[in-house]
Amino acid sequence: MYATGLPLMMFITDDDCDRGFEVGECYFVLDSEFDWFRFIRKHPLAFCVGCAAEQVSAKAELFKELGFAVIEENPATSVGSFIARNKEFMTHFERALEFQEYSRRA
Repeated sequence: MYATGLPLMMFITDDDCDRGFEVGECYFVLDSEFDWFRFIRKHPLAFCVGCAAEQVSAKAELFKELGFAVIEENPATSVGSFIARNKEFMTHFERALEFQEYSRRA
């Protein structure tokens, strides 16, 4: 999937957030030349994470430490979620959405 260069959003739950990543195990997007840290820096990538509301801040912090920007919404429910996206995702995907919105108004 990363070979396309298209923005990628992964949908996960909080129990997947602090698992280790091992190349060659179950993560089909990684290999010996395109490791996890290169992937999260270079590929337009976002995560939508579902978790208990009381876990949102702690789990979001894990992504912030990796350089992701986090959007947290609707903290009033027992089930929470957040979106963590890297700079490449914001540049390529979110900027394209802004362009589409602008072109609809024009």
